[in-house]
Amino acid sequence: MSVDLDGADGIDLAPESRLAGRETSMTATSAPVAPLLPALDSTAMGWKHRYWYSPADTKGFYDVAGNIGPTIWWDGAIVGMWASMPTGVRTHLVVQGGTDLADAVDAAAAAARLEAQLDGTVGTPAIRSPLERSLSS
Repeated sequence: MSVDLDGADGIDLAPESRLAGRETSMTATSAPVAPLLPALDSTAMGWKHRYWYSPADTKGFYDVAGNIGPTIWWDGAIVGMWASMPTGVRTHLVVQGGTDLADAVDAAAAAARLEAQLDGTVGTPAIRSPLERSLSS
């Protein structure tokens, strides 16, 4: 189905349940999730126009070649950036999203599972955005 995206044409994809003939994995009681996506992830890199998912102020999000650093997403938009450090994950939010957003980011960034998996290893992107570089220092 065609939809209007602030003056641009878009396509409304059917929910997973309609496409696959089964219930979706998200339920009304599921906790909101704030995914931490890596630098150069195709979710952020695969679009000619980025305004519809980027915050108003993207200073530090992109390097000089237009490559994006590690991002935090919420409700279909970028809300911050993150960096890996020996002590865990450091985050920086650029939008106000209330306690649901803060709790979801805390859960994603400070989860014991993630720190255990990293085991002190720091993942440094080959292409570093200014904001990610600042967060990791």
